[in-house]
Order: sequence, then C-alpha cells, then structure tokens
Amino acid sequence: IGCLQQQYLHKYMTILLRKCASCTSWLVARQMPRYPPIYNRQRMFDTAATHFGIGSRPVSGLTMSSALIRVGPHAFDRPKFLEDLEPRLSNACRGEVLVIGTNATNEVVRAVLALEESLSDRSKAAPEVGNPRERLTIVPILDVAPVEGRFVIGILVRPTSLLPAGAPLEPMTMAKTSNLGRVAGGIAQRVREHGSATLRGAGANALRRSLQAVGTASRFLDERGDLGKHDLAALPRLTAPPTTEVGLPEECLLTIFRLPCLV
Repeated sequence: IGCLQQQYLHKYMTILLRKCASCTSWLVARQMPRYPPIYNRQRMFDTAATHFGIGSRPVSGLTMSSALIRVGPHAFDRPKFLEDLEPRLSNACRGEVLVIGTNATNEVVRAVLALEESLSDRSKAAPEVGNPRERLTIVPILDVAPVEGRFVIGILVRPTSLLPAGAPLEPMTMAKTSNLGRVAGGIAQRVREHGSATLRGAGANALRRSLQAVGTASRFLDERGDLGKHDLAALPRLTAPPTTEVGLPEECLLTIFRLPCLV
C-alpha cells in the first residue's frame, strides 16, 4: 500500500509541476512584445533593442517591400534589371536586390558595373546629370533563407563618392579550398587596422564566396563595435584574362571598406 501511495503522489506532483511550468511560460509570453515576421534577422534585433530602449547600430538591410528586385534562378534579363534598378538609385540612393543562384549573382555584379559605366559616361557628357567620380558599391546581406536549395544572398546597391584610399597590403585570394571564415577574419582585421581590404577570385563561384566573406566580416566587425554607423561595402572590378590564356574565367577584385549608413 505504501508503494502505491508513493507512486500516486509522485504522479500527481509531476502533473502539478508541469501545469505550474506551463502557466509560468504563458505569463512570461504575455509580458514579451510580439513581433511580426521580419525578413532580415538584424532588423529583428534592432526592433527589440528599440523596444527596450537599448542603442543599436542602424542597418541598411533589405526589406520585403515592393521595391525589392528579385533575380534568378531563371534566365537573367539585364535590360529589365537595369530598368528597375536605375530609378531606385536616383530616387532613394539604394537598390535592394534578392539574388537566387551563383550564376545570377555573377550576372547582377556585371550588370551593376555596366550601369556604373553608363552613369559615368552620361555625367561626363552632361555635368548636371551627376558626379563622374560616383561609384556603385555592393553591400552583401546574409541571413537569407535558401530557395529550392539554391544559394540566396541579398545585395544592397548604393552609389557613393566616398571612395577609400588604396589598400596598403596585397590582395587576399578566394580559392575553392579557401576557408570562408578565415578569409572573413582577414577582411575584418585589415578593415579594422587599415580602413580597407582587397579580395580577388576568379569565376562565379569565387565571386559568390567572396561576397559571403564580406557579409561575414561585417558581422565580425559589428560584434566588436568596429563598424559603428557604417555598412561594409565592396567596390567590384572585373578583369578579363590575358588573350594568350584561353578558357580562364574573369577575375573579380573587391575593394572592401566602411561606408556610412543611409539616414
């Protein structure tokens, strides 16, 4: 009889404790603010920080608005992309692009460079159009969920005339065997110590990994408070291989630096 009483007592105590834990969780949940689903994780942190009165770094980020340009994974329509991007740069000084796939990422970077050249030519022909020294920078945005198992990255295109000084060190190299975390750490260290860094790689896959490394380096800098009210931006440049070398991909050189956030 004593054993049965102990078993029943243990059973009822377990049920009571579970109900108490459930009630406590419900009460805590009622006290916590409810946030709608947010596309960029950093924006969720910023919203929570604002609610609790904690200062946080302004982040350009991406928004799930109608202004977001989606590219890939199907055929890339460059004229349509440029038609969508240019007015956004003129009106808001930023263009938000959601890129699906490695090849689409390469095509977007090439299109951004083509638009930059076109804008520069127009400003030289008509000085009132714009600043010929203005360049188009790329701010990689990570924390974007894959689509159908494909690589997805957010790209914020920002025009600026605040160009960095030449990097004092030799460019780092992004290869197939490169450790992305180590490359990102090297970028963060050079930007912290020298103000800028350069990273080169050949081919679409190397370009994708390079942009990932820039996005990761931005996290490293932000975690240590070294980014401040800045985005970690990259100026891309494509170089064709020598004519004597057949079948080699174009080399991309990224100049990475801190760019003040948009107010």
